[in-house]
Amino acid sequence: MKLETALFRQAPKVLFTRLDEDSGALISTERRLPYALNTTGLLIWSLLAEGADLEGITEALRSEFNVEPEQAREDSRAFLRELLAFGLAVSVEHPNP
Repeated sequence: MKLETALFRQAPKVLFTRLDEDSGALISTERRLPYALNTTGLLIWSLLAEGADLEGITEALRSEFNVEPEQAREDSRAFLRELLAFGLAVSVEHPNP
């Protein structure tokens, strides 16, 4: 699976709690490991609710945090890989590759 051609969603067995304005926490009911979210993570997590691709996530980071395109893309890739590794997000082939 290539990150550039996939659509990402929140994994089905993950609980989310907002801790305050700038942070939240995730926990997989299968793995029972907590995962902290900062402001950037909260934004990406919200995008995954309806499904998002790397390009959409990158653009949202650029727009919200005023970062350079390449930095936004690298941050998006790294975070998606981490969510996937912890079983907090799932990927499917993008319907329009």
